[in-house]
Amino acid sequence: MEGKEGQREGDRKEGQRELRVIDGAGDILGCGGYVRSDVDINYSQVGIKLFTQQGNLKYETECAPNNGYYFMPIYDKGQYVIKVSPPPGWSFEPDEVSLKIDGETDACSLGKDINFHFKGFAVIGKVVSAGSDNGPEGVSVELYRGDTLVQARNTEEGGAYVFTPLSSGRYTVVASHPSWTFLADKVMVEVSDGNGDAGSGLVVAGYKLTGEVTTDGQPTPGVSFVLHAKHTLHSTPVCVAGKPEGYKSDEKERGDVVCHSVSGAGGSFVFAAVPPGKYLLVPYFHSTTTRYEVTPPTLEVTVIHRDLTLTNPFKIEGFSMRGGVRVSVGKEGMVGAKVVLDHTRTTFTDKDGGYLFDNVQSGKHRIKVTADKFEFEETVVSISPQKPTVDDITPVRYQVCFTVQVEKAAVHSGPWRVEVRGGGKKGVSGDGEAVSGSEGVSSSVWSVMTGDGGKGCIHLSPSQQQYTASVKLTPDADQAGLRFGPLEHTFTVSSEPIDELSFSQFLGEISGEIKCLEKCPPLTVSLRSSRGSGGSGGVALKTVTSSDSTFTIGDVVPGTYTLTVQEDEWCWRAKSMPVIVDTHNVRVTLEQIGYQLTLASSHQTTLSYTSTLGASGTVVAQKGSTLVCISDPGMYTLTPVGCHKFGSSQIQWSTSSPSLVTLSAVTHQLTGAVRATEVASFTVQVKSGEKVNTLGPLNPSPEDPHLYVFEVWVREGETVTLIPGSPSNLYQYQPPSHTLTMPADCVLGTVTFTAERALFIHGRVTPPIAGVKVSVEGNGQTYTYTTDAEGKYTAGPLDNSGQYTLSAEKKGYIMNKLGDKEGHFEAYKLAEIVVDVKDEEGVPLGGVLVSMSGGSSYRQNSLTEGDGTISFLSLTPGDYFLRPMMKEYVFDPASKMVTVDEGATIMISIKGVRVAYSVYGQAVSLSGEAESEVVVEVVGLGPECQHYQEEAVSDQQGHFRIRGLVPKCEYDLRLKTGSGINPHVQRALPTSRKIQPGEQDIRDLRLIVLRPFNQLDVAGKVDTDPQHLSSLVARLYRDDLPDSPLHTIKLGPHPFFMLPPMTADKRTYFLRLESSLPKSQYEYTIPAITFIADSAFKHLSLTFKPTLRSVDTEMSQGTVVGFVMSIILIAAAFNYDKTGRHMEKLQQVFKKFSLKGIQRASFSSDIPSMDAVRKRVKSRKT
Repeated sequence: MEGKEGQREGDRKEGQRELRVIDGAGDILGCGGYVRSDVDINYSQVGIKLFTQQGNLKYETECAPNNGYYFMPIYDKGQYVIKVSPPPGWSFEPDEVSLKIDGETDACSLGKDINFHFKGFAVIGKVVSAGSDNGPEGVSVELYRGDTLVQARNTEEGGAYVFTPLSSGRYTVVASHPSWTFLADKVMVEVSDGNGDAGSGLVVAGYKLTGEVTTDGQPTPGVSFVLHAKHTLHSTPVCVAGKPEGYKSDEKERGDVVCHSVSGAGGSFVFAAVPPGKYLLVPYFHSTTTRYEVTPPTLEVTVIHRDLTLTNPFKIEGFSMRGGVRVSVGKEGMVGAKVVLDHTRTTFTDKDGGYLFDNVQSGKHRIKVTADKFEFEETVVSISPQKPTVDDITPVRYQVCFTVQVEKAAVHSGPWRVEVRGGGKKGVSGDGEAVSGSEGVSSSVWSVMTGDGGKGCIHLSPSQQQYTASVKLTPDADQAGLRFGPLEHTFTVSSEPIDELSFSQFLGEISGEIKCLEKCPPLTVSLRSSRGSGGSGGVALKTVTSSDSTFTIGDVVPGTYTLTVQEDEWCWRAKSMPVIVDTHNVRVTLEQIGYQLTLASSHQTTLSYTSTLGASGTVVAQKGSTLVCISDPGMYTLTPVGCHKFGSSQIQWSTSSPSLVTLSAVTHQLTGAVRATEVASFTVQVKSGEKVNTLGPLNPSPEDPHLYVFEVWVREGETVTLIPGSPSNLYQYQPPSHTLTMPADCVLGTVTFTAERALFIHGRVTPPIAGVKVSVEGNGQTYTYTTDAEGKYTAGPLDNSGQYTLSAEKKGYIMNKLGDKEGHFEAYKLAEIVVDVKDEEGVPLGGVLVSMSGGSSYRQNSLTEGDGTISFLSLTPGDYFLRPMMKEYVFDPASKMVTVDEGATIMISIKGVRVAYSVYGQAVSLSGEAESEVVVEVVGLGPECQHYQEEAVSDQQGHFRIRGLVPKCEYDLRLKTGSGINPHVQRALPTSRKIQPGEQDIRDLRLIVLRPFNQLDVAGKVDTDPQHLSSLVARLYRDDLPDSPLHTIKLGPHPFFMLPPMTADKRTYFLRLESSLPKSQYEYTIPAITFIADSAFKHLSLTFKPTLRSVDTEMSQGTVVGFVMSIILIAAAFNYDKTGRHMEKLQQVFKKFSLKGIQRASFSSDIPSMDAVRKRVKSRKT
């Protein structure tokens, strides 16, 4: 008994640990929410199921019958799917929710509701085609309840449709389509406690069959198409009944004539409301004089549940073309115009402007017309049997001619360039002269050069916009003073040529009068051209000096000029004025209106002025330079006024000797105000660095006694802080202070401080309760106060400008605001429910999750304590639904509805019976170290248990607990596999094991897991002659470091070798053999092999097969001599005693001989050098 109790106690503690291990805050991890419905439904019939991502059921529960609330505990992190399980035919949105529970960021871990909304039942049905069991896709079907539209859908493939969700009632389904007709478009259906079946009561009469007929690609109207059918039609198509006049066919072979249709202006024909089936379509086309052949002669078509448009048109296979040329649209015909067809055939227009071409084929043709004084664009026309006549052709441009006549300066007699501007399109000269044109954005420009007689012509497009023409002079002619009148001709090109527009030379005179405020001195007047380099800023063309206030300038060529009087210290009504000389002389007046005062000011300001002659007024000096015109002569006194203070308060200025007046501001005015809700005494403190100045008491404004205005003079760049105050200190200010750095200008109305009395709130709680927490929220802050023994409190002082929200709370009470008294609350004591959970032995069962919902939007999910109890406090009167939950247990009662009265305490006892068990284990490595984050699963075996699957994840100590194992089932325990699962584990030892819990838990199971092995061993073998092994070295390189060997292995007497252990990093490596055999004696290649480090072991094979070189011995004279001398020296050495004296002499001779021989060998010896030998040997390589 004690052992079993100990196990239960361990289970209880382990259950609490498991439930809390995912959520670091210690809260219960689970998923919950509501099943919502806008109509009354039985929530207890709706189930909620929790599935793994693989589809294994982990948990299921029912909704609370009173409000649809549900809650399910989650024991392990992972991917889950929550599905609503309603009775058949019920519709919910959504019907399932997928989520990844990680204990931190998912909706369940964050405590968010996952809700399912009941939508209702369904109406199902099908729209069919006449004579068919199926129907079209895309038919609009609408569901009505009475006259109210409930839903609208489009049919799916086969004509099926579904309306959902729906409540009980009688409905009407109405079908419609923009182009189809129905034999039956309405059906009634009733929904009670299940889905309503509308059957196949909606029937489409048929579908549209369309095609087209063309002649050489152009639409052809008037062609008849006859529809034949061999089957019985369940509805009659919409088309012309019977067959066309003159049509004959074998109906026995082709089937009965259903009807016919005639192609319209666009060449298309239509049969409407054609029932599904196979048909034969026959074209028929003829006129009173001609019959045409149409291909194909017949066409089989099949109409299914949609409109049919024939992709390939019918074609009319293999008449005179007539047209006319007119002077302009609607005008008389043009006689004798040349008409060219397709650049090959030519004719001329008759007296009416008409022309005719015979034997023209259907299609597009090019027509080009030419005529004197007219220009035409090439026209492309389409000709068909239905349209053999070409629209009238009119000119696109008409000839316009100009004449330039020179009366003086005959040395410049032409040619002259006439520039034409205006609307229309590009012009072309008709006289063969050089013509240039450019298209502008708003107008076009052309140039016409006159011939020797001064005449030139151009072709221009007719346009409602007028053209202008003017003579453009060459620099020489312009310098010579040539001008022509008129300056330009304005004309309109409409429907006929213009024979001649003339220009002639002209000279004019400018005279005028000068008016002065006092007697006029001699003044200079200059005339400048307003065009080109001689503009108003250029050199004067003519300059004269006035006499008796008048002037005259003669011999002025026509043009635009600027006339200027040279006196800058006076003000003129117009110092310079434009003058246009056209075809008449010009007279002007220049009038002085004052004297010019020049002001240079650092800021905009106003100056008042008075003169010695009594003149007075004000002028405004802008920032920078300002020119002011003073209308009267005399000595003036200028006084600055405004918000700036300058260095001098008054300035003297005279019209007789005007000078520049300079103003530089020293300080600027800063103003502000205090606005109060009542009359009081206010001050403003001005702080600037260490200096403090207090303004006030401030005087109220005469217009507003609650507004107190202040001002202060501040230098540019000085930083000041303004602080409002009052001697009574009963007010709050907004803002409390204002700081600014003075800019280089005045600051008027920089701030208005608002002064108001502070706010105090006095309230109480009824009946009187001490310790009630009252919160006042406003302006982003929360203030807290507590009631005294009489239930009273005072909140304040508070900012009177804000809005405040008051709330009161105390555990076990509900606080309601009294609507008629701000800040007063009425308290109600709440009820409680105490739940006591014990197992079948009567032992308290801790760690049981108890979910309770009801009342006024109340819900709570809590775990029982170690004594098996849990209390739900602060409950309002109402009905509550209570459900205990704990994996591996079933409870009696499984759920309970509890009615709670005000202030009541209700005790509820629940018994838990264990029905499933757990397996406890630890995941460790081969060395015994704990392995965390290992996903372990158990899968049921046998037909009765194969649908069971449970899993768990090992913690930091490697421990795991898999819950919910049914005693009767045998399970296979193994590592869970899948994408992204156990990426750090390769396999387990053993791979799987069979377990069966029986009537108790399985404990102390040890699961050895192996991490992926990432070491690579490389072994190799060299296929070579054993005598060469000692000369070989194997070097290992990485592909990205080909010049730096990673390992070097010298081969011994055996052909096998082993590289040091490597990391299987999936990189590319290559192994290369190197040999010390001399290349002068052996021929061989350096073997190498490449591999990827992606496995635990690699075996490499290399081949090294050197061959001995064959070298021919050549003996030269030097070689023979050296050989003989060697023999002599050896013999002498053995007989040194006898030949000693002679050997010394012989040695001297030998040295000389050898040195000479070596020198000769260096330059002329026949003995080959080593390089030569190498080259010779290499040349014999095979």
